[in-house]
Order: sequence, then structure tokens, then C-alpha cells
Amino acid sequence: MKKLILSILIAILFLSCNKKDGDYKYLSYIIAGQIEGIGVKYVDIEPDDSIFCNCQCIYDSCLSDSIGLDFNNDKLVDFQVITKTSPWTLSSAYYYSIEIKPLGNNSVCVSKTNNSWVDSLNLGDTIDSRINWSDSIAMLYSYYHQYFTPTGPITTIKGYWDQNKGYYIGIRIVNGDNQFFGWIDIRKWLIQQYAITIPYLI
Repeated sequence: MKKLILSILIAILFLSCNKKDGDYKYLSYIIAGQIEGIGVKYVDIEPDDSIFCNCQCIYDSCLSDSIGLDFNNDKLVDFQVITKTSPWTLSSAYYYSIEIKPLGNNSVCVSKTNNSWVDSLNLGDTIDSRINWSDSIAMLYSYYHQYFTPTGPITTIKGYWDQNKGYYIGIRIVNGDNQFFGWIDIRKWLIQQYAITIPYLI
């Protein structure tokens, strides 16, 4: 009788463990700007994280600063947002840029026409495995201004990132066999909010 009861308890324990493992579900997409829903973790950053380069420029060298982002709270940095700047030169030229660097097996959504540049996703766009992903450093924004030229001042702005509009960066985090999708909202050199898919029990 004792063996029977012990066998039943072991079987129940085994089935409950298997059931627990099988109960986790993973979303295969997220919507840009989505802030709620089962399997979605949303964070409103208060106060906003400034990504403006606080580094001191020395002569004509371009220096950089970075912020590490850990979206799944595993104490590992998933992405770095890197800002680069140069000092004013004798010709009053100035350069400023923002880049994002995926770490590990993670990736960022880039333009289909230029893999070196982050794509600017609109509110409501779907972020999933079908969009264009890159695990390399990608540029968000590049600004160059030179005041003194033979034809007058010139300003060159590159990228798909209008600093005055609310675009979203698509991100993908790979953990083992699972993929997690998310978005980051960066405006005016401020990281304002983000969301990421998370495993959930059904």
C-alpha cells in the first residue's frame, strides 16, 4: 500500500512539473507602441534617460558615451545606445551621432534599403521575425554642421530618424530557443519608454 501511495505521489509530482513547463507561452510579435496585454512588459522610464553625450571633447577627436539597456532583467546588457560627438573645429564644424549596438545574439530592426541604419517604425507597426534584423551596430541619427564654407553654411542630417517625431526602434532578444520582441521610444536624445514580450502561463 505504501509503495502504491508513493508511486501515485511521484506520478502527480512528475505530471505537475511537466504541466508547469508546458504552460509557458511566448508571443511571436509585439506592436510598436503597445503598452499592455498578456505577455507584454511595459516600462515608462522616469525620469527619461538622456543619451546626449556628456563626454568632454579634446581638440579634434571624436569622443563617445553609452548607456546599457537590460530589458529582461537578467543582469546582462542587451543593447548599448552610443552617442558620439566632436568639438567645434577652426572651421566651426560639428558632428553628432546616435548608434545602437546589439549584444550577444540580439538584433535591431534596420532599414531594408540600408542595413547600416535603424528603421523608423510607426505606432501600430508589427515587430516580428519577418522584418529586417541586424546584429551589427546601426545608426539612428547623424548630424553634421559646418558654418564656414566657400558657399556658406552647410548642414547634413542622415538617417530615418526624425528627432521631432515619435518613431520606435524594433528589437529582438534571443534566449536559448526563444525569441522576445520589443520596441524602444527615443525622442530628443531621451529614452522615454520601452516594452518587451515575456513568457507567461496559460
